[in-house]
Amino acid sequence: MEIIDQNDSRAIHNAVEILKAGGIVIYPTETAYGLGVDARNKEAVEKLYELKKRPIDKPTHVLVADMSMAEEYVALEKNTKQLVETFWPGPLTLVCEKKEGANIYVALTADADKWGTGIRVPGNVFTQELVRACGFPITTPSANKAGAKIPYTIQDALDTFGEDGEKIDLVIDGGRLAEKTPSTLIDVREKSWKMIREGAISKSQIIDVIGQDMGMLK
Repeated sequence: MEIIDQNDSRAIHNAVEILKAGGIVIYPTETAYGLGVDARNKEAVEKLYELKKRPIDKPTHVLVADMSMAEEYVALEKNTKQLVETFWPGPLTLVCEKKEGANIYVALTADADKWGTGIRVPGNVFTQELVRACGFPITTPSANKAGAKIPYTIQDALDTFGEDGEKIDLVIDGGRLAEKTPSTLIDVREKSWKMIREGAISKSQIIDVIGQDMGMLK
């Protein structure tokens, strides 16, 4: 395992090379440390689930560099784009329909597509640069084992994995992260949207954008 400071000029280059090769990277986000693999690589996603001891039917979300990259993998309707233009980059995760033929894995069950694809553009500048340099979506579950405390420091993350930490290829140290509210999570696949988790962006902020009279958010 290599540990490298996010300000090191090698950080992004090394992370991209490892992700492209199917490896696992811990990296800082605007909410906590995340666990990244190439979301297009099924074997890498399987390694992530094994490392986290994550149930195979619990989906993971992905980060993209911008709306253009998002649209390579998911369908963004007109009203959804209003949210994207307002709150991305930032802590808003949208669960969208995956485009037919899109090569991306968010759960390991045979019917994984039923969960939709949770996607966002990160507000953390380093992470934006990382995803842009990759040119493909990366996973973003918290860097801990299922049920463990949220990691705001590298030590928090490494402590939860114990000996399994040897399976992590690269750790990017962004220092102690501010303890912030998780991203807001909205399923936008149906006409009536569902707020799964009200996080850093409030329901009222969402309604201000989409319009109170639209009856779209429940």
